Amino acid sequence: MGTIPEKSIITVEWNHRSHYLATDPTQIRVDALLSDSGECLAALVIDGTPPDTPKMPRQTISIVSETYEQLAEKAGPPVKAVVRVTKIDLPSSSEIPTIWVDEYTYLDRDGNPFLSTLDVIFSKPAHAKRFVPPSWFGKEITDDQRYSTKGIYDALQKGDLTYYRAGEVR
Repeated sequence: MGTIPEKSIITVEWNHRSHYLATDPTQIRVDALLSDSGECLAALVIDGTPPDTPKMPRQTISIVSETYEQLAEKAGPPVKAVVRVTKIDLPSSSEIPTIWVDEYTYLDRDGNPFLSTLDVIFSKPAHAKRFVPPSWFGKEITDDQRYSTKGIYDALQKGDLTYYRAGEVR
């Protein structure tokens, strides 16, 4: 993965935590975005559907920071990441005027970075379909479950980050 262009406007940086209460077949986790100023945005996330049942969409429920703390205490150690939210104004020749990029830098148990990913957010679904990633984007990993938050959580629990440290994704 390359570097986000300098002309981009970095709007905010957060510390992200995901604590899993259940992982298979339905994921139930509590997520929090924590700012340096102490602001906490928290949610309970239910994602996935048991086998042989109709697919259900992800459910996200906003919760207060006290509820997050209670649930996080009951769950195991979190997946930790630093999230930098960046607004990128694309060239005027582009059909898509602006995208938002969430750059996740995942941290191992010692707080050392081991993986960075980009999550691109569009204002309209049609923009996502027409989007051509710039050259500084790395390999497309959207459908690779090893890079889902759960995949990273599983690797952290096993203590094996070899795949991510091998530098396959840049």
